[in-house]
Amino acid sequence: MIKKVRKHKGSVTIKVVIGLLLFQVAVIGIWRAVYYLEGTNIQYGLQYAQLAAYSQVDKIELGNDEGYISIKSPDKALNVFKEKLIKNLSLSTDFTRKDGVFIKDKIIIKDFIIYNVRGSQVDIYTMSSNGYFNKKTESINNTKTPIGTKVENTTIHTTLSFDVDVILSTFKDKEIKLDTDIVKYENNN
Repeated sequence: MIKKVRKHKGSVTIKVVIGLLLFQVAVIGIWRAVYYLEGTNIQYGLQYAQLAAYSQVDKIELGNDEGYISIKSPDKALNVFKEKLIKNLSLSTDFTRKDGVFIKDKIIIKDFIIYNVRGSQVDIYTMSSNGYFNKKTESINNTKTPIGTKVENTTIHTTLSFDVDVILSTFKDKEIKLDTDIVKYENNN
């Protein structure tokens, strides 16, 4: 004997609602994954640009008996950094994204600080708002970067700031801060 199965009223509506909810969850999950990957790409682009700035190491001083590793010209290091940042992040020369998908307007270099370690002293070159560098010297025992990393070797600290499209043209201010030690890499974010 075959029993007749009776469909309940509203079962189609429930299936449609569940289907739409699952679709919405999938879209949000994909968006978050793309957002995470884009953030990772920016982080690596910043790191590689910082490492490129180390091409300005004073090779004569490096060859001396003390063997200090220091960046000879902060201005040249900043120019190399900017050039590589533009290339790594696919930026135009005014620091706006060429594709403009996740980042609104332009990327701003808020901090570019070079810590040249020379024995027990650290020469700190801080980029001012007009693009020039201010120099001060501190004891290596007291020197930390803005994110709290103890300076032990020549280090570059950078902070990038930009607006990110979180979802559907809702923008959020984002900062990425990174220290790159010439001897070791440590990410404190």
